Amino acid sequence: MKIRFHWPAVFVLLTVLVFLVIKFASLTYRFGDGNAYFYMAKHLWSGLWPYRDYFLADPPGQILLLAPLAGMVGHKYIILQALPILFESISAVLIYLILKRHDVKLAYLAPFIYLSAFMIISTSDYATGAQLMMMLALAGIYFAISDKPIISGIGWALAILVKLYALPLALAFLCYLIYEKKYRDISKIVISGLITGAILLLPFIFMAPKAMLRDIFIHQFHRTSGVEKIDVFGFFLTQEWFWLILMIFGIIVSKQRWPLFMVILSVAFLLIFKDIYFLYFLIVWPWVIMLVVMFFGWMYLELEGKNIYIFWATALSGGIFIIYSWLGYYSGYANAGRFTNAWEVAEAVKALPQSSQLYGSHEIVPLVALLSDREIFGNYIDTNTQTFASGAQDMTAISTQAVKEGVYLMARVVDYPNQGYYNIGIEKYIDPNLFINTCEEAIDKPSTANESDNKIKGFYCKERT
Repeated sequence: MKIRFHWPAVFVLLTVLVFLVIKFASLTYRFGDGNAYFYMAKHLWSGLWPYRDYFLADPPGQILLLAPLAGMVGHKYIILQALPILFESISAVLIYLILKRHDVKLAYLAPFIYLSAFMIISTSDYATGAQLMMMLALAGIYFAISDKPIISGIGWALAILVKLYALPLALAFLCYLIYEKKYRDISKIVISGLITGAILLLPFIFMAPKAMLRDIFIHQFHRTSGVEKIDVFGFFLTQEWFWLILMIFGIIVSKQRWPLFMVILSVAFLLIFKDIYFLYFLIVWPWVIMLVVMFFGWMYLELEGKNIYIFWATALSGGIFIIYSWLGYYSGYANAGRFTNAWEVAEAVKALPQSSQLYGSHEIVPLVALLSDREIFGNYIDTNTQTFASGAQDMTAISTQAVKEGVYLMARVVDYPNQGYYNIGIEKYIDPNLFINTCEEAIDKPSTANESDNKIKGFYCKERT
C-alpha cells in the first residue's frame, strides 16, 4: 500500500515541532503574573475560591481550566510554565485550518510566519492566560465556519471567561456574521455561549457577587496607566512593521472580510483601554498573519510570468525579517524575566526558622510558596501595584496586619549599598516606615531576571512589642 503525504499538513506539523523543540529547550520559570495563577489553580481544589477568598482581576476561566493539571503535577510546576508554548502551537494549527477552510492559497505558511514573529516568540515565555484565551477564540471561529455553532459558542464563552479582552473579538466576529446574514448561527453561538458562561459563573456569583463585580469590572476602570500607550504602540510597530505593511496589502486584495472586522475592533480596544502592554497585541496578531498569508496567496496566483519575481522577493524579505525577529529575541529578551534560581530561593525559605506565611511580590511569592509548601499571608496572592492603585486592595492596611501577625516579606529589589541604593522595590508591598521599624533581612539571593533589579530578598517582618 502506497502512503500518500499531504505535504502542506506535514510542513505545518514540522513547523510546530521545531517551535516546540526550540522553546522547550530554554524552558525555565519566569517572573510574572503566571506564578499567581499557578498558585490560585493549585489551591482551588482545597477550597480557596477567587473573589470570596482572594482578589482576582480576571474572570475565573483560566484557573478553572488549569486547576486539574495544577493538582496533578506535584511540585513540577514547570509543566504549567510550558503551557503558553503549547497553546500558541495549537493556535498556529487553528489558523492554518481556518485559512484552509476558506481555500486560501499557501495557507500552510501561516503557522510558520505566526510562530516566527517576535510577538509570539517573546510573549510565549510568560503564562499570562492571553495565549489560552486566543487559542479558545480561534477554536470558536474554526467551529463556527465548520458549521458547529454550538461548540463555537462554548469556545467563545471560555475565551471571554479567561480574559475579558476576548469580548471585542467575539463582538467583531458576531458583527461579521450579521454582515453575512447568518442569523441562525448567531443565535446558536450566543445561546450556547450564555449557557456555558452561566454554568461556570453561577457558583462564584452565588458566593461573592459584590467582590466579583469589584475585582473583574470596577478595578479595571480604576487602573492607572502603566507604560505610556504611545510607547507600547511604538514598540509593536518597531518589532512587526514588515508584517503590518503586508497586512495592509492583504486587506486590499483579500475577498475575505471577517479578518478586517477582527483587526478593527481589537485595535479599537487597544486605543480605548487605558492600561495596555505589549502582550495585549496578541488579540490583533492572528488576523494580521491571516491577511499577510492572503496577500501571499494572491501574489502567487495573480503574478504570472516575469512578475512572479515580486512574490519571491517579498517571500525572501519575509524570511530575512523572520531571522531578524529571532535574533532580536535572543539578543535582548530571551534571558529577561528568567527565574532560574526559584528552587534555590524555595530551599532558603524552607530553612527559615519561623513558620510564618509569605507576603510580597506576586512575581515571586506564589511560586516560592508552591515550591516550599508555605502559605501566603491572608491569601494576598495578586499584589500587582495596579491592585493597590485602583483601590481594590489597601496596601497600608494589608502591610499593617502583616507585620502585626509576622510574615516573610519577599520581593525583587535594587540593592547597591555602595551607590546609595537600599532595597528599592520593597515599598511596592509595604509601608516604608513599617519596613524600617519591623523588618530584618533573612534571605539574600541574586536576581536572575537580567533586568533593573539585582537581588531577591526576604525579610522577617514582625511588630515589636
